[in-house]
Amino acid sequence: MKLAPDLRLPLLMLGIAGLGILAGVVRVAMMDGLGLGRSLLSLSVVLPVLLVPVGVLAAFAVWLRRRNRVGAVWGGLSAAGGAAIYSFMLLHPEMNRDANIGLSLYWMFGWFYPLGLVFSLGAALGTWVGRR
Repeated sequence: MKLAPDLRLPLLMLGIAGLGILAGVVRVAMMDGLGLGRSLLSLSVVLPVLLVPVGVLAAFAVWLRRRNRVGAVWGGLSAAGGAAIYSFMLLHPEMNRDANIGLSLYWMFGWFYPLGLVFSLGAALGTWVGRR
């Protein structure tokens, strides 16, 4: 009996979401003309904040994996892809003009909406495909 959970899925989820955040920071650095040092500094601040909702869903995926392996994988990967796209869009300078309200709401409630919805849809689709 394994006591330690398999961490490949949560690490993959965080990696995919991190790539979206990295792409958003690089886009901001290219659009605003920031130097490499400033963009890396902003990445070190933004990365942990934007990975919090994905981390909550990654923990849920570890729990769900004991009951429904296929649904957990599909849900986790769809939530990670949604997080990458959503983070990339939130880091656009036009979206960040109003005191980062969008980033703050995503940090606090992103695990519920939009990522929770995407996770649920992906898990349901994965369960349906797994049964066929």
